Amino acid sequence: MALARRVAVALLTLAAPSTALAGPCLEWRQAETIGTLDTSLINEASGIAVSRSVAGRLYHNNDSGDGPYFYQTDGRGGETRRIAVDGFVPRDVEDIAVGPCAGAASCLFLGDIGDNARNRESVTFVELAEQPEFADTETPLRQVMARYPDGPHNAESFAIHPDGDLFLVTKALDRADRTTATTQIFRLSATQLADSSGAIQTFELVGTIDLRALMTDELAAQGATAMAISADGGRTLILTYRAILEWQHDLSRPLEMDRSLEAGIDYSLTPLQSVAQAEAIALLPAEDAVVYSTELLRGASEAPLREVACARR
Repeated sequence: MALARRVAVALLTLAAPSTALAGPCLEWRQAETIGTLDTSLINEASGIAVSRSVAGRLYHNNDSGDGPYFYQTDGRGGETRRIAVDGFVPRDVEDIAVGPCAGAASCLFLGDIGDNARNRESVTFVELAEQPEFADTETPLRQVMARYPDGPHNAESFAIHPDGDLFLVTKALDRADRTTATTQIFRLSATQLADSSGAIQTFELVGTIDLRALMTDELAAQGATAMAISADGGRTLILTYRAILEWQHDLSRPLEMDRSLEAGIDYSLTPLQSVAQAEAIALLPAEDAVVYSTELLRGASEAPLREVACARR
């Protein structure tokens, strides 16, 4: 695995210290297929999350056009249930996350954030309290609309920090022009997410990360398709179509503007194995392994659910 490249990251926010693990994973084990998704229901898997309150439960969402739904499975992708969200009219749901929220011990967040044409005035996040047993239709705690401070962006990735803040990473990839721009990182605070007034919130730009500096070999490897944040906040995982970036940084903390990150110390880059168009990733409870899935079903007979564990830090 080539880890010689360095990447410049600029973060502009202030926050609390983290207790992250000592260094990113330097060697990942071979990916294992742990199950398959029911493609009669989950036919364009674009997001995955692990329940914080029910052991062995996963959540999933389909890409745009599916309607106001999320999906619940066991840890191997079986026992699939489709659950409707009352009052939700999505345009392009791209990711799903679990984390702390106002009004419940743990919440499930749906991110209606896709904008390939970059013409949406706002995006929407739906918050639902995690339940031991979901009804066929659930009423969300709230829907939060948000706009970017500098105009529309396409995005497929967001995650909830343990302090309750939401972080979103843009997908700065233009396939038609075969170009990609610097990836931007935006934040909605826990206070903004708790606002039930219906006012449109404004994201805060907290930094950039240049995925081009890491993945110059393939354009498809340079667009962020999913992300996850560890339970202690100390690690951020960014998924692309071709690789997993494990970044040993707490997004609530600042970095020096021009600091270059050291491969093998601050981050590691791991090529994905045996899956096309990966768009969903989540940390498993032990947090030394991840689970991921594919959105692409054309020419495939099934949608595998795969797990990859760290062998050496």
